[in-house]
Order: sequence, then C-alpha cells, then structure tokens
Amino acid sequence: MESGSQIFLPYKSVGYVSSGVPFKLRAEKLHYSIMLAIGNSFQLLNSIKLFPRMVSNSQEGKIRDMSFYKKDHFLTTCKKDIILWKGQYEEFRFRGHSSKVIKLMVFDNILFSLAKNNELIMWDVDSRLIFKEQLPEFNAKTHRITEIVHPLGYYNKILIGFESGEAQLWNIKTKKLIFTFNLIKDDNNKNNNNNNKITAFQQSPVSDIIAIGFSDGNVIIHNLKLNKSVLSFQQRGLVSSISFRSDGQKQHVATSSHSGDILIWDLEKNKPFHTLKAHDSECTKVEFLREEPIICTTGNDNSIKMWQFNGVDGVPILLRERTGHLDPPKSTEFFGDEQENSVISISDQSIRYVSIVASTFNKELSKKNFKREMTPFSGFSTNFRRNRSWETAVSIHEDSKHAFTWDCTSYSINKKLNIQEPISSTKISTCGNFVFFGTVYGNLLKFNIQSGIKRAKILPNIQKNSITSIIVEPTNQFIITSGLDSIINYWDFNDLKYLYSIDINNNNNNNNNNNNNKENQDNNKKSKIRISKMLLHSESGIFAVVSNDDKIRLYDIDTRKLVRYFNVKGNVNSIVFSHDGRWIIASTQADSVVRVLDIPSGKMIDWFKMPKPVTSLSFSPKGEYLVTTHSGQLPIYLWSNQSHFGSVFLKTPPQIPNTIILPSQVIEISPIQESSNDKQKSSTKKLKEKEQHEQDEEFEIQQDLGLPEEFDEEMEDNQVDNDDDDDDNKKSSIKQIDQLITLSSDVAKSKWQSLLNLDIIKERNRPIQQSEKPALAPFFLSTIQGLEPKFAKIDVVNPLTIKTAVSTGGDSTANTTGSTDENNEPTEEELKGWDNWAGADDDDDDDDDEENDDDEDDNEDEDEDSDDEDDDDEDLEKTTKTFKNEKEIYRSDKVIKTDSLQGTRTNFNLSLENGYITQNYSESLRILKSLTPSGIDFEIRTLTTADDYADIHYMFDFIVYQLLKNGDYDFIQSILSVTLKVHGYLLYDTTFKRDLRQLLLVFNEPWFKMQKLFHSNICMLRYFTNTLNN
Repeated sequence: MESGSQIFLPYKSVGYVSSGVPFKLRAEKLHYSIMLAIGNSFQLLNSIKLFPRMVSNSQEGKIRDMSFYKKDHFLTTCKKDIILWKGQYEEFRFRGHSSKVIKLMVFDNILFSLAKNNELIMWDVDSRLIFKEQLPEFNAKTHRITEIVHPLGYYNKILIGFESGEAQLWNIKTKKLIFTFNLIKDDNNKNNNNNNKITAFQQSPVSDIIAIGFSDGNVIIHNLKLNKSVLSFQQRGLVSSISFRSDGQKQHVATSSHSGDILIWDLEKNKPFHTLKAHDSECTKVEFLREEPIICTTGNDNSIKMWQFNGVDGVPILLRERTGHLDPPKSTEFFGDEQENSVISISDQSIRYVSIVASTFNKELSKKNFKREMTPFSGFSTNFRRNRSWETAVSIHEDSKHAFTWDCTSYSINKKLNIQEPISSTKISTCGNFVFFGTVYGNLLKFNIQSGIKRAKILPNIQKNSITSIIVEPTNQFIITSGLDSIINYWDFNDLKYLYSIDINNNNNNNNNNNNNKENQDNNKKSKIRISKMLLHSESGIFAVVSNDDKIRLYDIDTRKLVRYFNVKGNVNSIVFSHDGRWIIASTQADSVVRVLDIPSGKMIDWFKMPKPVTSLSFSPKGEYLVTTHSGQLPIYLWSNQSHFGSVFLKTPPQIPNTIILPSQVIEISPIQESSNDKQKSSTKKLKEKEQHEQDEEFEIQQDLGLPEEFDEEMEDNQVDNDDDDDDNKKSSIKQIDQLITLSSDVAKSKWQSLLNLDIIKERNRPIQQSEKPALAPFFLSTIQGLEPKFAKIDVVNPLTIKTAVSTGGDSTANTTGSTDENNEPTEEELKGWDNWAGADDDDDDDDDEENDDDEDDNEDEDEDSDDEDDDDEDLEKTTKTFKNEKEIYRSDKVIKTDSLQGTRTNFNLSLENGYITQNYSESLRILKSLTPSGIDFEIRTLTTADDYADIHYMFDFIVYQLLKNGDYDFIQSILSVTLKVHGYLLYDTTFKRDLRQLLLVFNEPWFKMQKLFHSNICMLRYFTNTLNN
C-alpha cells in the first residue's frame, strides 16, 4: 500500500465491530459463520466465541448490503457495482447499475440487486453475466421496492414488497406477475405511505406462511396460498427485521426496532413474551440460530450480541458479545507495561480497554449505578504503576463537578469524587497515589486516589483563568499548570504552594539567539497568547506548550528555559512525543495535517494529510506504533513506525502534504484491483520483455567459470521453457535485477528450514515406544552369592538347560538357534505366529536334524554356507526395499545396472538424467518444490552409485545449474546441504573432482563481487572520514 508519509505506514484499525449493516448467517459443521460489515470491508466471525476468522481487503465505497454465495464466495455492494469475493480478495465486479446498489438477494445462482433509483437487475453469478430478459421496470413513484424474498417451496418465484404496502408475487422464469397482495385493509392507511411501508420480510419454517413488517410497527403473519392473515401484532417503532424460532421448544417470533428493543412474541398465546433491551441505538437485524434457542443481534452501536433462552422463565440472557465505541473515540492513552499492547480510549459515552493484539480482550469499563449521573466524557488520566492495588484511571466530564475513579483490573468504576466546581483538567501523579484536578475557576486540588480524601488546594486569586493542562514532575517535586493566558505556574507537590511562573509572551531566554529574536519580533505583533495544551516527556525533562499563536514551544522542566519552538500553520489540537523524545507529532484540525517535528534539528522532517481530522494522538512506549482517532470514525487507527523496524532515509518534505490512506481492519496484502485481468496481462507481458532483455547479462558467470557453450545455450532455452511453465501454472515469476540473487517465493520458508533439521524433527516427533512385556520369572528367584548379590540367569537356574549344554560338549552356542534333539522339537501349534521372529538358520533346521549323525566339523561348515546364502539374500533385499541409511544403499558390493532399475527409479531420478542430457532441469526443480521435506530427503537418499556414480553427478550438475541462475537460492542451498550430508563420503573419489571444482567456482564468484563492494565502500568511507592512516 502506498503511503503519503516517509516514516509512518498504515498498519491496522481496532475497535471496529459492525457498521450497522444487517449481518448474514451461514451454518457450518459445528458452528455458524457470521458476516459483518465494517465500513469498506467485511469480516467473518465464528459464532462460538465471536472471534474474527477472516477480514477482507478494503473497497472504494461503504458496504450497504452483502450476502454469502456458495462455500468460499461473498457478495458486497460497492457504490454502483457488486463485488464477488473469493476469500478476502476481490474476484469479479458486476457492473450495470446507474445508481448506488442498496440491496442484494441471492436465489440459487441468481442474484437480484436493487439500486437506489428503484432499478432491479438479475445476474447469473456462475457465468458472471447479466440476464438478457429482466423483470419489467417498476415506477418509483407508485411501486418503490423495499424488500425482496423467495417464499419457501415456490419455485422460480420471488415476493416483492413496496412502499405502498402491497406485495407482488413474480415468476422470474416467465417474467410474469402471478398475484398482488393488498396487505393494508384500512383505506386511511393506504393514503399514508409513510406508515404502511413494508420494511421486512421473513419466511417462516412452514411453507406458505411469511411474516411482513411495516414502518408503523405492525407485523402480519400472512398465508400466501390462502391470501389470508393468520396473526398480527404491534410493536413500537419501525420493524427492521423478523425471525422465527425453530428449536421446537417454544413458538416465538422476534422483531427488532429502531429504538434498540427486541420484541419476543408468543405465537401460541398470541401475546408478547418479553421485551429485550439489546442495543443502545437502532437494532438493524435479529435472527434465531437454526434449531437452537439462541438469537443473534446487531445494531448501529458498533456491537454484535448473542442471547440464549434458558432458565425457568425462558427469558433471553446475554451469552456473548463483541462491542466497540458507540460514538467516535476522541482520546486514547497507552496503558500497561511495555509487554502489554493496550490502550484506554474514551468517547462521549464510554471508556474502553482496547487491545491492539487480540480483539477478544476489548472490554468496556462498567459504569454500574453511576450511569445516570455521568455527562459526556471530557478527559481522563491513567497510571499503571498502582495497578491491582487501587484505581489507575480517573475521568472528568463536561460541566460536571464530579470525577470518577476506575479500576482497570476489574474493568469497572469504583468511586465518585466531589470537586464542588466544574472540572477542566486532571492528571495522576507519577507515583500513582494522588490525582490533581484543575477547575474552570482556576483552582487546583489534590486528592488521594485510594481514600478519595482531599489533601491540598491552592490559595485563591493566584490562578485566575481556567486551568487547561496539568503536568506532574517525574520525581514528585512540583506541579506545572497552564490556563487560558500566557502564564505557566509552578506549584509545590506536597502543599500546592506557589513557586514561580513563566510568561511565554515575554520570554527572554538566551538558549537559542536566532529563535529568540524571531520570538520577540512575533510577540510584539501579537496582542495576547493563550495556552491550550501542555505535554511532558518524562525521560528528557522537556515539556511542550501549545498556544493559539500557531506555535509549539519546548521548555526544560528544571531550568525553565526555552529550548526550541516550531511555527505550525494552523490550530494544533493534539500533540505527542515519540518514545525517545526526539520527535513531536502534532495535528491541526482545520487542514487535517499531521506534522513530524525533529527536536534536535528544530525542523519538520515529515508531514502528511489525513482523510479525516485527527482528534487525538498517542505513541506506544516502545515506539512501534502511532495511534490516532478521527472525527466521525469509530475505529482506532494504528500506524507502524518504520524507523523502529529498520533504517529510514528521510528526504526533504514535499511542499504540499500527500494524503495518506486510513488502515483497514488488518494489513492489506494487495491493493484492490478493478477487474484486474487486463492489468495482469499487461504486467506479465512487460515482465517477460524485461527478463528477455536481461538474459544476456544473467548468465555471464558461466563464461567466467569456463563452462562449455552448449551449457549456455541450453540455459537460455531453459529460461524460455520456465517462462512457459510459469504461464501454465498461472504463477508470476520474480523480476531478476541484473545478477542479484533472489530467494524462492513459491516455496515456503518452513519447507527448506525443516529440510535442514529433518533429523532433529523426526527424533523429536518419534513416538514413545511402549516397553515390552517382560518374560515370566520363575516362582523362586535364585541369587548368586558375592559382595553384591545378583539374580541368577534363567539358563543357569533351569537344570534342563545345563544338562543339554553338557550333553553337547559344553558348547552353549549349539542351542542358540534351536534344540538338536528331535524329541525336544517344538510342534507346529507352538510355532504359530512366530514366523517373523525366525532367524536365518531356522529355515535349515530340518536339514540339520536329518544329518545329526555326521561329524560336528561338517555340521559347522554347512551352517557357515547357509549363513552366507542368507546374507546374500538380505543384501539383495536391502537394494530393492526402502532404504534406511546410506550404508545400506551405497556400501553394497553388488553392481546394479541402471537399465535394470528403470522400473523402480523415481520420477526425480529420471528427470535428473533427462535434465543432464538436455541441460534443462526445470522439471527436476518442479518435482522438488512439490514434495514435502521428508519426500525431498527420501529422493536425495535414493540416489544410487551405479554407473560410476551417475545419479550423484547428475545431482551436483543440477545444483551448479540452479546456483548459476541465482534463483531459489535459499531452497537450493538447503538441498545442497542435505546432499553433502548424505553423500559427502563419496566425494573423496577422483571422479568428483570436476564437480567440486565447479561448485567451488560457483560459490566464490558471488563472494568475490561482495568482497569487492565491501573494499570499495570501506575505502570511500575512510577517505571521507579522514581515517586512511588508521
């Protein structure tokens, strides 16, 4: 996203839940997805915890209506267009309306869109085309459309409601009017279009029955088939939405109104069941979850709530909610330690705790029983130092003599402080024990926060004007106040005695002669200066003074001398210091411009214009974010400080500030494009021309390496082939700048990182092996006597084993493979299930038993021959089965022909051989990118040593080839690392001398270029810094 600022970039907005557009529900497997509009974008919430799952990119205009379409598509209105979204990205735009689109209705694959000028259009969403045959035009004077619905069971039919109070049933296939319903029976109401306007349609769970709401609060349950009203009732105010309960427990219907109330009507008893005060402003939508006793509501108060019907009386209670400020916030302040990214914000009617990390932590501080006593908020002050001990926030209110303390741990109000005079400003001390109040009559009072007792008050007639700002010195030595004049007063912290004062109108300090001369000249021209705001930076001890002469003055808090001053054209309404005290960020209300002023240089280093006037500024304690609030905007906007995350090379600010775009709910990954097919084609064409122009320079390194010319020609052919492959895969290639190295964009970083640490990952993820069941021990355990008694082995304990060993001449190895006595041979039933555990010698047991009469030496020779044959069989199986380690693969004495293994070789092995012949390894690279880390590791380990290590040579040639291209550098480096790890022991052979030399040259060439650049830069720096002799 382009920004008008050199330092600050749009990050995201927080605290925005709903813009009041009626939400949409879609049933998922175990939950519901809730589609909510938030200004120029929409978000999807999970109904279980109301947690946002997805937020779309921003569009040009505000969303007036929206709808789900199929599984992963969404529809929204955007001025005169309808946007089709796939996920969070725009996919297509429907254009054809001559006025703003205000309503959408999806009927299977057919989309009905209603414009402000009463224009109704039908679209085929699947084909992205408009229907050639449309419904006849409706006269806006006599038949202005207000609602559209598809009745249940009425195929190819829609019901249209009008302002006149009548409804018409249309066949959308034949484009003919079927029936007209005159729902208003009273002739007096027919003439009054304002009271009988249809405002809501809702299909009931029963076919033919539909609920109709009117602007006068009347609700009719109508039978379309019989054209007869089954039931009617009245509510207060306009009916904005209707919903039927379908869980089978109660027969309820809920209606919403502009007053924020929800009326629950009992259809069985035909009387109101309960009136729910759901929202503080207009409730735009109410809807029951299907087959659940839960309703979901939203309104214009920036909130969405879910209510559950339970308990003995069945009255709905609040289940969960997500809320924000009812009206635009006007002041924010960071709260908590450096690790807790949260702010306290106030609006006219609420004070809220807002987390900039997770919106689920956002909460409104409860007013409890003091809600009626509170006037709109005018200011507040916080201090986190005494959190969890007592109150950490104090608020003041317009034209009020009372202040209120707030506990930010329990998120509620605590006590009320009686000041006895209208309060104009407040500030909590650095220690967090005291709070100071300035009144409109010029009095300054000190209260203890914990007890609420007044501790001190200044003498009368010293401060004659209303106190506009209060500053508390960081060490609690004195207090600084300003009023609606040019005087800054210092007061003792303990007893509030007067100490000294500064008159900014007659300041004659000598800190900056040039600035002071200009200051004195300006003061002679000005009649009287009034201070409107002061702000202190505690670490540097400098405080800023804002006055009505369009200037910002900086004073040292200890010496009381002028340090800097800045001329700002316009009335400054908000200022903030940066976290390190180097900058002052100031905003002017008239032109909506934000200026960044550098204190050491005394100059403006950046300025930009906001779309809306700024009402407050605040800077994060670590310096990551700038937080702004704007006039008429509900969100709190965050801007990332680029100097915190990296180096920023500042340029001279432009003569006219550039307009910066307000951030959306999340970071915008890609800007919204208008039917971007043509733009994508043109950008792809330019990219190909650029790459074709750079091909001659791209492979100059090959000539330096002394590679054959055929290699260069094949590389150029491969470049063209790769472009074609990219077009087929619909992936945009990376623009190669000269011979710079580029990283892999289509391979996840986790893939090649996992490939390097695959052994560690497998070891960590290896399941814990269950211990085998121990063999049954003898009933009596015998021990061997000695210094440390030990249990005797089973063979020693069993007397039969000893006898057998003695009878065979004491050779214990004769019994390792089985018994030599035919009588002791186990039966077939005993051997069932033990085939897999049989040793190599078990196959020849029968032959050995038949030749027991031969000499022992002959038996031993036969056993050795059978062991050799079994070993050969095992070696052959190792070469054909899945390989486990490099020893089993490459240290075999068998000679394997490549032609004989063509049927068992993998596609990657074959692509390497083919790529070596054609010098085009694009297919090999594609195969590796499509594999998982384990699959890549397997392919590398299955490279055989047959045909004089042909596969290994192919692999190194592939790596050198890719390194020469300078593309996918990180991915190829990880493949090289694994290849050297697996096949490194083979590289001592002289056949790999050429491969290693090419690999060394490929690695040295980029480093030589980097080293040359380093040396030239160091030489230049030493020359300009006069350090040549050092």
